[in-house]
Amino acid sequence: RTSLASPKQLFRSANMAQRWQRREISNFEYLMYLIIRLQEPFTTFYLSLQEGKFVHASRLFHSIPLSWQNCQRDSSDVLESELVSCHLHYWIDLIFGSEAVRAVNLDSITNPIDRAAIETRIRNFDQAPAQLLTEPHPPRNSAMNLTPMMYNVTPEDVSMIMKFSSNASIKHVSANTNPTLSIQAIITISNKHDFSINKYHPNASTPTQTYSESSQTSIHQQTQLPLSMDSILVSNINLNRRHLDDNFDERIQQRHQSFVVTADNRYIISTGYWDKIFRVQNTDIAKITQVLYGHFDIVTCVCRSEVTIAGNCFLATGSRDCTVCIWIWNDTKGAIVDREYPNQGYN
Repeated sequence: RTSLASPKQLFRSANMAQRWQRREISNFEYLMYLIIRLQEPFTTFYLSLQEGKFVHASRLFHSIPLSWQNCQRDSSDVLESELVSCHLHYWIDLIFGSEAVRAVNLDSITNPIDRAAIETRIRNFDQAPAQLLTEPHPPRNSAMNLTPMMYNVTPEDVSMIMKFSSNASIKHVSANTNPTLSIQAIITISNKHDFSINKYHPNASTPTQTYSESSQTSIHQQTQLPLSMDSILVSNINLNRRHLDDNFDERIQQRHQSFVVTADNRYIISTGYWDKIFRVQNTDIAKITQVLYGHFDIVTCVCRSEVTIAGNCFLATGSRDCTVCIWIWNDTKGAIVDREYPNQGYN
């Protein structure tokens, strides 16, 4: 049985040497990285190849199960993608064509140390093949070559780009710009749990670009931009007014569905806390107005329904306890309410 075979028998049955000679394995050094795990005599072979030294441990034995899993993974989605197809002719030119690096002329190397280094590299990694093509290879008929603009963003498609000074990635974006709202804004939440209230200007016109005939330089018309950055972030004062609490569970990766902003932009409902709660916070001063329990494990996501004329809606929270809870949001109270509680009717 194979499980009872010795390392030498395992290596012989794997036919590694013949596969390397047939170029089924790219080079001998890669082969040694594998068979060093079969004990002697392959450890000695490896040390001989590496001048008696092992490389860094994490490079050799980072994770054998993970390496095997990656080898078994289907990579056809990468190798057969449009991006690879449209650049395939560049690779052909580099290896076999007009851009190929030619084989090394050992007779032209006079320094014995340099010659020995080149010969060692050729023995282990081989050298460039013979040139087959003298003209650039034609590109493949991929979608990117036929319609390249479908993968590019033209300047006309972007009306504004806003860059935050914190350099923190954005985890959540909510845009509530209904003209009837007192606060028309786009609220963003970063991975540092900072949020910003960026006011929206409905009457702003798209900035246009003109050219001066005398100077031949572009001039941007001075127009109001669609968004203005949060004034607190700009002034860098009282930043605690734009920060959510820090009691998030580190085992939970915050995503877009971890937060919900009410339709009037006045409250943020956040999940992912270690104590199995979710919270309602006022966006003006980041004050916690409600702490709610209802799940037996960490709350991982939240969403809301469409709002009624009165601004009320349903909230749904999901948890790692495999349950979903439905809550009633009362816009007048600015809180989650009990439907049967007096004076807290739901429209």
